[in-house]
Amino acid sequence: MMELLRVERHDADVDALVGDLFRRVFHHPPPDQPIHFVTFLHSGALGRLAVGYCHFTALQDCYLGGGMCFDERVFRRLSAQERAGIRRLGGIARFTLRSALAHLGDKAAVFGYVGDKRAERIDRSLGFEPTAYPRLLVHWNRSLPPTESKRLIDKVGAMGPF
Repeated sequence: MMELLRVERHDADVDALVGDLFRRVFHHPPPDQPIHFVTFLHSGALGRLAVGYCHFTALQDCYLGGGMCFDERVFRRLSAQERAGIRRLGGIARFTLRSALAHLGDKAAVFGYVGDKRAERIDRSLGFEPTAYPRLLVHWNRSLPPTESKRLIDKVGAMGPF
């Protein structure tokens, strides 16, 4: 049986894959970031469609993540069985981020700058923690000494939105 959702990493332009979705959500084209994760739906009725996306930029010993979006319009066109299958996977956005995190374990931390409450709930459910900076969350891949983790958080926090 074919997987219902599958996340693929792309290290090149993804405009042809998720440009329309990204523009609808963020009102500009997807960034030229070097690390993109695209979630594809494999539906009996709809075929193979890109339905989720997020991107990351490597910065020293961490990743900066953003651009999380998913196509809720496609979700509504699925069969009841397919919708139930996606819910069992935690939803498109959660599935996308969880899959991306599994590929980003080579650095100490993954940061997210989150302005949406639903996105924050998803991030927190996957182990992201709040920081002293508003909207800045961190997911630790490995423990750092407290002074080093604070230094990394302060460095990313000083950048502002990314």
